[in-house]
Amino acid sequence: MAGLLVGAFTLTGVGLTISNDLVKLAGGQLFLLVIFVSALCIVMGMAMSGMAIYVIVAIFIAPSLITMGVNPLAAHMFVYWMAHTALITPPVGNAFMIGATIAGAPLMATGWQACRLGVAVYMIPLTWILDPATLMIGTPIHILLATVFTAGAIYFVTCALRGLCLDPSDGSNESCSSQVPF
Repeated sequence: MAGLLVGAFTLTGVGLTISNDLVKLAGGQLFLLVIFVSALCIVMGMAMSGMAIYVIVAIFIAPSLITMGVNPLAAHMFVYWMAHTALITPPVGNAFMIGATIAGAPLMATGWQACRLGVAVYMIPLTWILDPATLMIGTPIHILLATVFTAGAIYFVTCALRGLCLDPSDGSNESCSSQVPF
């Protein structure tokens, strides 16, 4: 499959221009580029195994992030990680489909639940783009602050998406410390 994709990209000329086209489509906005790259990585990750998809996204897509000034290590880690999020992203996520089949659960409901519970999987690569200190690049204090901030953000977003900060009986907010989400 990887050979077919690389051949198709090469013969059609898409492979040579996809990186530049993504930057032009984003209009120079890093946030839009990250959204486009994420979507493309997830779609491409649905079709192939991990290493094959990394080779393709590293060659064709990562240069667009590097062109926009993203640290090269962060760009490659981002595309690698986002291609693997296809495992829990509907409609083709192999990981949730296998789990749902074993459990006898509805496939798509399980897929959307996997996305909701795996929100950290989608958040972590964004921190690499925004602050390479989360990849241990920088001064020790900057790395520590970035790690603490990222862990806190993931904790609170996970609490919010799982509804752990709310008491359904009276609708009031309750301390998250009494209910651990993990």
